[in-house]
Amino acid sequence: HFGRIDIAVFNAGGVNQTSMIADFTDEEWQYELDFNINQTFWMTRRALKYMIPQQFGRIIGMSSMYGKITTPGVAGYITNKHAIIGLAKAAAHEVGTLGITVNALCPGYIDTEINHHHWGTEQGQKLVNMLPRKRVGQPKDLDALLVMLASGESGFVNGAIIAADDGFAL
Repeated sequence: HFGRIDIAVFNAGGVNQTSMIADFTDEEWQYELDFNINQTFWMTRRALKYMIPQQFGRIIGMSSMYGKITTPGVAGYITNKHAIIGLAKAAAHEVGTLGITVNALCPGYIDTEINHHHWGTEQGQKLVNMLPRKRVGQPKDLDALLVMLASGESGFVNGAIIAADDGFAL
């Protein structure tokens, strides 16, 4: 609308397929790719079309703590979140000299409308008990990092992969 994009945050995510690799259907795999990495790639490319000519921009890709670790049964989600980290690093390298920074955040378990009910279940409590401080994060726990990465003052932070997972992936 204003002819420029200064900040772009890509936060694709949702309910992931829980299948072992051998059990994935082609449709489930394609859904994972389209929902997570393809949308992030297309939106990054679109934002760069504005940011490159203006020689300024901040792109933040939301990955996950599972972009830094792995566990059985969620291969599609893990693959996509690793890919978002790779995309952030590749884009940071390509456009870093143009005044554009590209970084990725790797949140841990965050209490959202989608998963709020889960934390009261037995399985949810097992996950919470695995966390160093035995608590699930809140969306506001990501605010300071997002503001910092989106600011004009963060020009020296490029290609960073920042965990905000309460130490889960240590």
